[in-house]
Amino acid sequence: MRNGLLLAVLITAAALCASQAFGDRLILTPTGNLLDQGEVRAEAAFGSPDAPTGLLTAGASERVYWANIGMGRIEIEGARFEPEGGESLDILSAEVAVLPETLVTPAIGLGVRDITEETTDGRGYYVAITKTVPLTDVVPFFLHDVKVHAGYGVDGLNGAFGGVQVGLPLKLTLYAEHDSENFNAALSWNIVPLVGLKVYSLDGEVFYGASFKMKL
Repeated sequence: MRNGLLLAVLITAAALCASQAFGDRLILTPTGNLLDQGEVRAEAAFGSPDAPTGLLTAGASERVYWANIGMGRIEIEGARFEPEGGESLDILSAEVAVLPETLVTPAIGLGVRDITEETTDGRGYYVAITKTVPLTDVVPFFLHDVKVHAGYGVDGLNGAFGGVQVGLPLKLTLYAEHDSENFNAALSWNIVPLVGLKVYSLDGEVFYGASFKMKL
């Protein structure tokens, strides 16, 4: 409880002085980046009735929906989990930017997962860090936009988590993470700049979905 209270105080303080960053959630885990001011992202994933959802819930979900909005220094996320034959679960989370990514420093964010304690794990507090691998955006490698993510959570979000995302040819992006309990992966194909089709492996279970991103 003391660790959670300390992180809550740090998050509040950071919101008053944080700089703007760019980005958002990896697969299930948070990153050190935030969506830009006024940027909105919606995502949906559909799986089998016995598919787990890893870090965010303690039960199986057939459908998962996310909606994120960037407010400059703060990013708000709403998530809905709809289990087969069960009651839906709505989760509210928030993250603030502490430090933007530069050539030297990583992006750092502090966040709260499940603010209203709807899950069995309860409210979780975390710090997340993101850094772009140098030169992958300027040298014509086969891979591009390579980012490394890491973080640590306490209380309802317990332990270390981390992952990578890699830009591939043909507008493909590969994601891989360990969410402190399970290994997850996803492949996204941006058919147009704002819309991506995705296939996920969440703790070995396959989900299919899509994401939409725009700026208001």
